[in-house]
Amino acid sequence: MRWTLVLVCLGLLMFSDSTEAQGKRRKKEKERAQNLIIRENGKTLVCPVELAFLVDSSEKAKLQLFERQRDFVLRFSTRLTQLQVSGWRVRVRLALLQYSSSVSVEHNFRDWQDLDVFQSRCGGMAPSGTAPTLPTRCPTPRRCSSERRPAVASGWRC
Repeated sequence: MRWTLVLVCLGLLMFSDSTEAQGKRRKKEKERAQNLIIRENGKTLVCPVELAFLVDSSEKAKLQLFERQRDFVLRFSTRLTQLQVSGWRVRVRLALLQYSSSVSVEHNFRDWQDLDVFQSRCGGMAPSGTAPTLPTRCPTPRRCSSERRPAVASGWRC
């Protein structure tokens, strides 16, 4: 009889803790979802998109591969700036880095004006042709506490 009472009390205790934990979890999930939305004047939803392109310009990349990378940046940046999402204003800023034996910042987030300026800097890039090392300097965008920053890397092979 005592063991039954003890088991019932433990069961009730476990149930009350899990219900409280579920409530806290739901509250945290709701707060996270609200952090992903940036409101401007309480009405407009803004989706900030900041993307940095890293182009390999070393001797290993060869001229043809360098040109393919540069063409990709030009095409992708054009399509990205044309992106429209109903109910949202997409704010795009792009940066461009070129690496070989050192990292060269061709276009910084701070320098962002429009697509034409970005693409003119991208079109003016030339391969340096020196041996690669790891890139160590990256442009730092302004950051809000609610932002999420995904990083995507791609290995180019000759």
